[in-house]
Parts: sequence; structure tokens; C-alpha cells
Amino acid sequence: MRNICSVHGAGLQQLTRLCPATNLIAASVCAVTLFCVSPTKAGSGSRQLSAPAPKTSTAPAGVFLQTSGTPTLSENGSCAPGKIGLEDRATDHFGGEIYSTGASDIMVTILNPLSPLLIPPTSASVGVWDAISTIPRLKHRCIKIKLKHPRPERYIGKMSQYGATINLGKLPPGEIKFEIIAGDYTFVTGDATNNPDKLVHAVVRTYTVQTKTSGRMQVWFEDAPGPLKGWGESDRNFTGVALELTGGVSDSNAVADLLKVIKEQKDPVRQAAIDSLKKICPLAAANAGF
Repeated sequence: MRNICSVHGAGLQQLTRLCPATNLIAASVCAVTLFCVSPTKAGSGSRQLSAPAPKTSTAPAGVFLQTSGTPTLSENGSCAPGKIGLEDRATDHFGGEIYSTGASDIMVTILNPLSPLLIPPTSASVGVWDAISTIPRLKHRCIKIKLKHPRPERYIGKMSQYGATINLGKLPPGEIKFEIIAGDYTFVTGDATNNPDKLVHAVVRTYTVQTKTSGRMQVWFEDAPGPLKGWGESDRNFTGVALELTGGVSDSNAVADLLKVIKEQKDPVRQAAIDSLKKICPLAAANAGF
């Protein structure tokens, strides 16, 4: 994902050094155009969706929110049908990472991964040949969902609690990891090295517009170990657990890096970082008072 903003040339070199998660390129006579390129996993693809982000209510950290009566969530925990605009495209990241901006509370909603209103990831959407199977779910598992990192670990809920939303509060800036416990196995978000079978077990879905404006992201988990075994143990269809995230989350650590620069540096570097933050993540900028 590439986000563009303009900043004055003064302070650009310092900002480049202080903000390693961004790639800064001079591209103007009167000003310098700042390209903030979030790292993309090899083979990532994109597909257009047609469901809006569910609205979440404010609640103290660690408190479950009741979704009953909320028009934007159906009883089975899926998004209500609707349109999100042609300009907002979804990109599926195979083994993608999730970051806390540290700017606002993070809300997690447990979705029904088998709802007809949701579009699960596919090999085409992640751009990795034969990475995801279309075999239907083989059997129901009692899967527990946890926040693995940052510590202390926190229990979120069970995969069958469709529509339940929990407020994780404002987490420190940096990478966050979610974990599922399926029988004797545990799998976490991120690359394959994090899992016992050394395979990717989570797809992270980001949105061109909504990830920036509301922090909307989705996480789709595969709950069975090992490679695809046809009708055996592993179906590799990534419909074991589905989560929706909103609030202080991003697919890049650039937001956290910029907030650190704003806190520690003086103008013109500080102002350059503020201008960049407004373009990268308006929600984080607003929550930080800019």
C-alpha cells in the first residue's frame, strides 16, 4: 500500500533516519513528496469486497460488548450486506503482520467464517499458488482465541462466540500477535516460523481506505496442522477462525515510528512527521490531537 503526502524539504533527511518503517523519496521542486510504503508479503494479491465495517461501541478495556440489536452485525456474527465503495479494495496478506499504533483502543469482533456474507481468502487473493484449499470445513473444533503479544497474554473468546466484541484497550506501539488454540496445537499470526508445523496459519486482510480511517482489518486462521491432506486432518481452507479488528491497528509499524518522532523531535522534523501521519493514518493523527 502506498500513501503519499507532501512535506517541506527541511528535516526530510532526519525523518528518513528516524523513521525506518517508511521509505522517503524526494520528488518535487518546492516540496518533497513523502512515499510511505508499508512492507508487502511476497505474492500478496487484492480483491474487491462488498461488506461494510461493523460499527463498534465504546467500552472499558477487557469488557465484552453485546452485539444484539446492532444493525451492522447479523446474528451469526457476519457483516450486514452493503457497499463500501469501489475505491476501497481489500488485500489479503499470507502470513501478514499486525501492528498497534498505540493511538487508540483496539476492538476485536469474532466473526462467523462460514457466513455467506463474508468472502474467505483464496489462493488467488493471496497470490500464492495452492496455498489455500476450497475444501469445506471438515469438522467443528472448540477453538480458543488469545492475544499472544504484547504480554501478558489475554483470553479473547471462543470461535463460536459469533458477534462478540472485546475492547483490548490501547496497546503499546509495535507488532501484536493473535493465537488460536485448537486441540493440542497453537497457531499464531505472522510468518511460518511462529508455528509448530512451520506453515503459515493466518491471512491478514487490509482495506485501501478503511484500514487508514478506522483501522479495519480482518484475520483468517487455519486451525489444522500440517499441509493439505485432502479429506484428512488438514483442509488448509483458512476458515477456522475469523476476526475483525478496528481502532488502533495498522499493517505497518510506520505509524508507531512517526508518533515516536513527533514526541521526541523538534520542528521541522516534527512537523514533517505530523504531516506524514495525517496521510498515513488519519485516525491515529486525530487521536493524537493533530
